[in-house]
Amino acid sequence: MKPLTIGFIGFGEAAFNIAKGLSNEGLRDISAYDKFWNIEPQSALIHQRAEEAGVFLAKDIPDLCERSQVIFSAVSANLALSLAESACPHLGERHVYVDLNATSPMTKEEIDRILPPAVPFVDCAVMGPVPTYGHKVPVTVSGRGAGVFKDMMAPYGMNITLMDSPASATSWKPRPVSAKLKR
Repeated sequence: MKPLTIGFIGFGEAAFNIAKGLSNEGLRDISAYDKFWNIEPQSALIHQRAEEAGVFLAKDIPDLCERSQVIFSAVSANLALSLAESACPHLGERHVYVDLNATSPMTKEEIDRILPPAVPFVDCAVMGPVPTYGHKVPVTVSGRGAGVFKDMMAPYGMNITLMDSPASATSWKPRPVSAKLKR
């Protein structure tokens, strides 16, 4: 069996802490792509984090996708959809796409729609502070790839609660309120 390979789109605080924890659990093939990997002053911190976590810095999204089986998107919410679109041409049936971003339910659903049909999508809601818990932060997952993702990550100590529901179920959605209230 081929060893699991992980990639992060975005290598900020959450991705760094999760990657560091997974590396400490024995996962050795972790990559990351961050658009600031070669732009100062952010570059210095990204390189320092990558070295500390044992993470290879990919030069671009195609390179990251080539190196990775499970791809975590860990970027600012406003970038989640456009970066998923950038990744789409480089994703295939060997990939699982995990969205860690604090985006709206509609954005999660849109990302699920645009991914190639063979790519399982995981809507991953982080339920605590990542710097405190690292890769063991409680997460709740839903979507087509949630079960596969939980099984893949179980050997590495992630704290995953599986919801048997479509993507966006882990995100808050306003519920319709009845116009007539009973007294």
